[in-house]
Formats: sequence, structure tokens, C-alpha cells
Amino acid sequence: MNKIILNINKKQTQELEALMEDEGYTSKTEFLRFLVKFFKYNRAQSDRFRLENAVNELAATVARLDEKGLLDNLPSLEDQLADI
Repeated sequence: MNKIILNINKKQTQELEALMEDEGYTSKTEFLRFLVKFFKYNRAQSDRFRLENAVNELAATVARLDEKGLLDNLPSLEDQLADI
């Protein structure tokens, strides 16, 4: 394993120790490993949420265009991708 030296101020140390106590950790090393996993998991969930929102927004836009008849004259998907 790699060694990391981390300098934090007194307030951050107190916050870290309070979080460790709340979560039941006695080792700073184990707690920092947990924080990395926790961060990665939450970031992945956030990314998935943003993707789902984008997909839903796109679907709503396509539905609105379809309702207005603006998609009726589009060439088929096969025609659009024929030169690829």
C-alpha cells in the first residue's frame, strides 16, 4: 500500500475525529478508506441521476416535437445513418 501524509488544521482534525466517533471508527486510516469509497459511490449515484434526468428531458422534448408533428417528415434512422 502507498503511504499518504495529510496535514489538516485543528478544526478539521476535530471534525474528522467527531465523524469517526459518529461512524464507529477508531483508525483514521480505515475511516479515510471509507470516505474514499463513500465519495466514489455517491458521485456514481449523482452521475447516474444526472444521466437519468438528461434522458427524461430528451424524451419529453421528443414527445413535444412529436405532438406538434415536427417529427413526421424526418428520414428513417437507416437513411440518416446510411453513410456511416
